[in-house]
Amino acid sequence: MWCNTSIVIGSEAQFARIESFLPTSNNRNIAFSTNPTRANRTTLSLRYSRVLVHDVHLRALDDLIRSGQDCAFIFEDDVVPAPRTTHDRLRDLMSRLPPNWSYLNLGRCFALCAREQCFAPGIVRHDRSMCRHAYAIRSEAARSLLEHTRSLSKPGDITWSHFLGKHRDDTTFSTAARWYEQDRTSYKSRNGRRDNLRVCEGRSESTCGSSEGEPTHS
Repeated sequence: MWCNTSIVIGSEAQFARIESFLPTSNNRNIAFSTNPTRANRTTLSLRYSRVLVHDVHLRALDDLIRSGQDCAFIFEDDVVPAPRTTHDRLRDLMSRLPPNWSYLNLGRCFALCAREQCFAPGIVRHDRSMCRHAYAIRSEAARSLLEHTRSLSKPGDITWSHFLGKHRDDTTFSTAARWYEQDRTSYKSRNGRRDNLRVCEGRSESTCGSSEGEPTHS
């Protein structure tokens, strides 16, 4: 299945840059708001900025649902494509997903590398990956996340990882290699995170293979 729409969340100023490499022609921007309408936090120890980021992700999901389309690509505004990512290769990758897929993380981090299982060349599941600067999602999964993950006690990507792992583990997938990266330095989007992205380097290639044209780490 191919998604015909891309939603860019965050800065309108970055939309033109990102639109130049989006995999679709039907694209739109959902901007940040300082007054969240979808998300809230259950503990004051959680950064308010994380609530704002989660809120715009939830509004993007709502936009997908209201559009009546079956799926969409969603990108944060600090995203950059991996060097060998092309539209044709991405189409080929997504053609390997099962008909009932719910969620595909295109730029995973902090995955449970020992738990992951190969599903198809370049695609793994059961890895409980985090990071959500680039993903594809079906409208049914969007409805579940919108209904059940409004209240945050942890960052939004962790909340989603736990929810999808518990309720949609068999239909939630990640690309073995990262097809899209985050340029946090250029676009000043660290949001308090101090991580090295921890992307299961080496293991994914040996356990799941590498299809021709799939981005890999050197």
